[in-house]
Amino acid sequence: MTTLTDRYLAATLRSVPAPRREEIATELRASIEDMIEDRTTGGQDTATAEREVLTELGNPAQLAARYADRRLQLIGPTYYLAWERLLKLLLSFVPATVGVVVGLVEATGGDNPGGAVGAGIASALQVAVQISFWVTLVFAVLERTNIPLCLPEWSVDQLPEGPVDRQITRTDTAAAIVWLTFVIAYLPWQHFQSWVSDDGGRNLPILDPALWSFARA
Repeated sequence: MTTLTDRYLAATLRSVPAPRREEIATELRASIEDMIEDRTTGGQDTATAEREVLTELGNPAQLAARYADRRLQLIGPTYYLAWERLLKLLLSFVPATVGVVVGLVEATGGDNPGGAVGAGIASALQVAVQISFWVTLVFAVLERTNIPLCLPEWSVDQLPEGPVDRQITRTDTAAAIVWLTFVIAYLPWQHFQSWVSDDGGRNLPILDPALWSFARA
């Protein structure tokens, strides 16, 4: 029957490089025995001291990662800010652009103009997910392989000059978003309900899809 120390060592050594296992086992066992001896000298029971020492050392998987110099985070502090800046930049315009383009194509050249808004939103969400996944994957690989990004060092010269008055108010921004949403939604809706009708009383789209016939070419 193995002791707690033996079990702890086995769990730790399982995740460290094989060439270093004997060295780490000798070092770690000696450290554990010294820590237990310090506690038993003070009058503590050996079994209790052993349990407390191993608890203090923590999860053996985390200890093995420290011995192996292996990171336990997906994106560490070295690459986190670069990952965050790139992800925010791409998500700020790429999904919206793709969504608008897909919505326009569906509304003007597709067989289902009524589903243009849904198609645009779905495409934007898919693009956002793909961007998040691939950017994170690339930075995770960089984190694991320690590939330097050669980014410029931060300096005080990069500090902003001071608070700048907003040239565009939040109200204007919100109004622009509402108006853009209305325009995108109206493109498919006009095929079913328009303000204009022809001589026969039939619905007449204001923005005729024939104007964008190249989209169907």
